[in-house]
Amino acid sequence: MISVQEGFIEVVSHSGDKELGGKDLDWAIVDELLIPAVTQQSQVTNFSRKTKKWRGAIAKLKGAVEEAKIQLSTAETAEIDIDFLCQDDQGEPVEFHYSLRRTEVERLAAPLILRSIRICMQALAGKGLGPDTVEKVLLIGGPTRMPYLRKRLEEELKIPLEFRLDPMTSVAKGAAIFGSMQRLEADPVDPSVHGEYGLALRGNPAGPETEPLLGGKVQGQDGEDLRSFTIEFINSTTVPPWRSGKISLGPNGAFMLNLWAEAGRINRFDIHLSDATGRLCKTTPTHWQYEVVLHGIAGQPMITTIGVGLVNNAFRRYIEKGASLPARKLHRLATAFPVTKGQRDPLLCVPVFEGEYSRADRNRRIGELKVSADKLTRDLPAGMDVEVTITVDTSRLVQVRAWIPILDEEFHCRLELGGPTILLPAEQLTLQVRHEKKRLDELRRQAAQTTELRTTEILHEIDNQQMLKRMEEKLDLIEANPQEAASCEATMIELRVALDKLEESLAWPILASEAEVTIEESRQLIQAKGSASDRQSFTLLEHEIRQALASHHTEILKQKVGELGRVIN
Repeated sequence: MISVQEGFIEVVSHSGDKELGGKDLDWAIVDELLIPAVTQQSQVTNFSRKTKKWRGAIAKLKGAVEEAKIQLSTAETAEIDIDFLCQDDQGEPVEFHYSLRRTEVERLAAPLILRSIRICMQALAGKGLGPDTVEKVLLIGGPTRMPYLRKRLEEELKIPLEFRLDPMTSVAKGAAIFGSMQRLEADPVDPSVHGEYGLALRGNPAGPETEPLLGGKVQGQDGEDLRSFTIEFINSTTVPPWRSGKISLGPNGAFMLNLWAEAGRINRFDIHLSDATGRLCKTTPTHWQYEVVLHGIAGQPMITTIGVGLVNNAFRRYIEKGASLPARKLHRLATAFPVTKGQRDPLLCVPVFEGEYSRADRNRRIGELKVSADKLTRDLPAGMDVEVTITVDTSRLVQVRAWIPILDEEFHCRLELGGPTILLPAEQLTLQVRHEKKRLDELRRQAAQTTELRTTEILHEIDNQQMLKRMEEKLDLIEANPQEAASCEATMIELRVALDKLEESLAWPILASEAEVTIEESRQLIQAKGSASDRQSFTLLEHEIRQALASHHTEILKQKVGELGRVIN
């Protein structure tokens, strides 16, 4: 979600699923329609994506689907004709013909579109916004040309759709606008050349301000005191030329000032560096340029929270979703186990996750910082302090640093947001999938014995979005294509989160009843033996517990009931 104010775009919220896209619909058409058609028309044993023998033939089917799907944006049917698909079991060539109907594609697209709409709804709810507060929906990417998708968006979101933009080039145009406003780091200048001074300038080359802030540092000869030097910026594009006046440098050559620029042109500021005698000194660069723009993109926000997984599976949040980049955060942690010098196992493993859930394994693992124990010069006890710092720059590169005070040594690693997911071994993933399937079966059985409406809604969501089916299908494909493990794990996390909500919903009646009992027992005890301070604390906590009960907020309810228990004890 973006806000546009006076021509400038600011991202105010972000949500999405990088495992959801046009390829999911392509594969659904291949799996549900074309593969069964091939097996009916020809003698091909085990013709599926799981069989490596048929990988080439199935790739032809997917390529044909991509073309046919595009045609169906404007036509009711599209013909798929492949003169040579493969050889059958007897070695005879296989021709394939199929009339793909728009209605078939719409049926298969429905659950995918539902997932997309759910993401939009979550983004709105996260900011407390309703459809009436959003002006329009921008359609980006080829799949948004599909009439059925547009129809469902209008029906579900109830927000006007924007059709004027080219969905295939809008992202590139936006990237170009953003890139034109970013400062490029210049190669450092060697100030050892006689009479030449290097300048390190820090400021954006474009922006809405007519008085942009510019900072920098003059790099002089070794040991040279620059306090007697001055620097002046002259806008040679204005009439008459605007002059900043002479600015004195700090002892290390640093300076900062506001310039003045005219809109509608590129402003060139000539740089005049003078020594104590007033003599002009040669500088590199010799000038700086700035353009006043009436539209653009504000600084980038974090699109998801990043943090560290702890031993108890808690998620220690570092840089929150929505924070402006670059961003940096430090937390003091402690080692969970003692480490003997020279042992083979890692001394320290700091797993890094991105996501919004309080349980670490419900988020996406993007990497880890490992410190090897074989380089230690001493044993380290459990509970040893470790200062872990996470930094994210504007390119979304993540630096993780761990400083161990007892060693006075720092370790670091570099990760990338949006990069490849760390894939679990297939055997481990299989066990986890089985566990979640059994968990779903058990929770479904419990839900059948309750009248709690929320449990029915969650189960309906799980079934409508085909979470279990998608997870098992991806698991079956891992042997033929190991990269399917990432999609399988992403779907499994999605199911886990839904099952967590289902467990909370099933436990809610008991939890709410226990809260009421605790309130009444605490009231009687405090009235009989409590102090004025106890009565005041009880009144406040009762109000907060009532609010948690009204909003069905499990975690807050547990927390406040616990606080009430400590008051009466």
